[in-house]
Amino acid sequence: MYYRFQIGEHDLRNFISAAENIAVEKLANPFYNDAKFLIRKNKVKELVEDLAVGEGNILNGQKIQDNCFTTKLPEEFHIFVSHSHADVNLIESFAMIMKRAFDVNCFVDSMVWNGKDDEDGILRRLNQFNIIEQNNGVTRYYHEPVIRTTDHVHAMLSMALMEMIDKCEMGLFVHSDNSVLPEIKTNDFKDVTLSSWIYEEISIMNHIRPNPPQRGVFEERGYDANGYHKGVRKELKITHPLDLKNFVELFQNNMPMDGKGTKWLDNLYSNVLNNNNAHRGLL
Repeated sequence: MYYRFQIGEHDLRNFISAAENIAVEKLANPFYNDAKFLIRKNKVKELVEDLAVGEGNILNGQKIQDNCFTTKLPEEFHIFVSHSHADVNLIESFAMIMKRAFDVNCFVDSMVWNGKDDEDGILRRLNQFNIIEQNNGVTRYYHEPVIRTTDHVHAMLSMALMEMIDKCEMGLFVHSDNSVLPEIKTNDFKDVTLSSWIYEEISIMNHIRPNPPQRGVFEERGYDANGYHKGVRKELKITHPLDLKNFVELFQNNMPMDGKGTKWLDNLYSNVLNNNNAHRGLL
């Protein structure tokens, strides 16, 4: 990864609307269709049984990761999108219009990987061995084995996320009411999230070694983040600080309406660098 940006939900929605209204027939990938874009998920229904080896319920973790959170994909992904799961419909719309209009591939985990907690996700499949009882739709599990299984799956997913972030040229964090908490009188929260996965993704983007694209090097500029607001939840949650000082803030007028593939990315970088209101910053 080389470039890091953040964009507010309002600007992202406006960009999607504008992109849908341009002459997409001149820009679109003629071989693209939404249905094809959404079939990358792997089936895990019989995975656990197939991967059992030897005695003692020993499974091949590498094969589980390769099947559920594969990073060996036929496409090259340009943009890694960090977002709240509550915004998934907006993010999938953004990913599809980017592919359709600009031939830019956005990595959105829910569009490529199976959800670990889905009804037929890998955690449920693995924890079928830890069920104590099922009664009236309620399932009770043995506590300790479930925690250890969850640790294994989270480690696999973390490694896969790190590899995909490293492979993508650009990271985009979507700043929304769902992804970032507001400032609260008693806690004075600012740029914190309730999502441990957003916290992990932002941390990886901040610490991963920059890898400049081979086609050219651009000067980077940064902006201070402006917080967006989210209602306070009553149930107990854990906040995680988000270090967004290295993320350049994007607005709708920065987002180009021309170019395909990496040319669209180059146009984006140029738009940001040529913005007279840009402030000098670090990558």
